[in-house]
Amino acid sequence: MSVADRVQETTNTTGTGTLSLAGAPTGRRTFVAAFGTGATVHYLIENSDGTQYEFGVGVVTSGSPDTLTRVTILGSSNANAAVNWAAGAKNVTVAASADILRFGSGVLPVATGTADARAIAHKPAKVALVDGERFWFINGAAANATTTPTLVIDAIGAKTGVDRTGAALAAGDWPANALIGVAYHAVTDKLRLLTPTVPTVPPAYAGGRNTIYVPAAAMIARTTNGAAAGSVETTTNKVMLKTLDFDASTIEYAQFTVRMPKSWNEGTVTAVFVWKHAATTTNFKVSWGLQAVALSDDDAADTAFGTAIYANDIGGTTNDIYISPETAAVTIAGTPAAEDLVVFQVLRKADDATNDTLAIDAGLLGVTLYLTTDAATDA
Repeated sequence: MSVADRVQETTNTTGTGTLSLAGAPTGRRTFVAAFGTGATVHYLIENSDGTQYEFGVGVVTSGSPDTLTRVTILGSSNANAAVNWAAGAKNVTVAASADILRFGSGVLPVATGTADARAIAHKPAKVALVDGERFWFINGAAANATTTPTLVIDAIGAKTGVDRTGAALAAGDWPANALIGVAYHAVTDKLRLLTPTVPTVPPAYAGGRNTIYVPAAAMIARTTNGAAAGSVETTTNKVMLKTLDFDASTIEYAQFTVRMPKSWNEGTVTAVFVWKHAATTTNFKVSWGLQAVALSDDDAADTAFGTAIYANDIGGTTNDIYISPETAAVTIAGTPAAEDLVVFQVLRKADDATNDTLAIDAGLLGVTLYLTTDAATDA
């Protein structure tokens, strides 16, 4: 059913038949201009003093003149039957009935029903089905997925659903939780099932890869062979970079701790290193390493770290930001358990003459950890 704004014409038609439309006044649109030929519309006809009126559903046809065929009378001053119009001009406008305003055009609420029957509720008894009219509703009964259905339209009478070929509906044509559409076919006096659409529901989150970024400012330099705290202000835009600076000739260390989430799968982690360097002319390779140990309740803090795993990167430009490749899996020493305190140790492998050739300090800005969870929450 179609509705639109500012559609108005006059008619001089008499009797109870099809209306000949005489055109739109200034500032209004004709029915054909608004809807096109063949459209099913809601209309209201009134005489000049408003003592006679009729509203209902009609079909617009383009021609000379354009016409409006009165298909269904929803209400009128003639006891809700078609008005036998006398001579004189009448106004014809688009006006949706209260039922359409209440339920929406062609969208009706669903009544409860048995496993093999659903009802489209609240459609008034006086409304006849119009050829091509469609109804949409959600089929919420799981039993309907395995039961051959019958459609029941309230107050109009039973209409058995058929598919496009005219055969009886099979159980599989009626999936649970599908958006069901039916269209009335006047020639066969049947409701034809439109293609059911089952909404795609994303699967519930069950865990996966997650990220934790730890800035250098949140790390602590080790007392023995610890990296030095540093900062730099860029020349033009005065961007401040807070670093831990790792020596070019001595292996130096810094540490940070993370109390792992309950949803952590207690497996390996990987890491990426974010870093910079000051001015130098040659040899820009740096080898960053990460190792870790998990500490549970009442564990000794003085426990050995696991094997360090390295990511090799190459700089080149003073105070550019470099992001290393991701490490291979870092095995966490100890006996990892949910919500353990994990101590991570970062180092620069300054004794690796092949992969670490930067002859000045390498400034660490932070580390991105990648860990895997196996639950949707930490509940």
